[in-house]
Amino acid sequence: MRAQKTIISTAGQLVQQELKKGRKLNYDAEALILIKSIRVNTISKLTFDDSSLYEALQNDMFPGIKAEDIAMEELTNAITKVVEELKLENIEKQV
Repeated sequence: MRAQKTIISTAGQLVQQELKKGRKLNYDAEALILIKSIRVNTISKLTFDDSSLYEALQNDMFPGIKAEDIAMEELTNAITKVVEELKLENIEKQV
């Protein structure tokens, strides 16, 4: 139940952010927000292989909606910088 509460809470925050920007939310926009919320709370807990299976399931649940992650530019830039400094392989999908 905690995982569901977290997903709903994150989705609610994303909806509020969109409404503050003055955007109207249609079905596709709401579906995308829900996808983002589920992904941010699920993908990190899956193995690489399982994440591919999860994305296929997600595409079946939300046909025609292109999945997007929540943009965390500052965090992404910091991770990329450290990966480069440590001379590790930068796999964009994992960052």
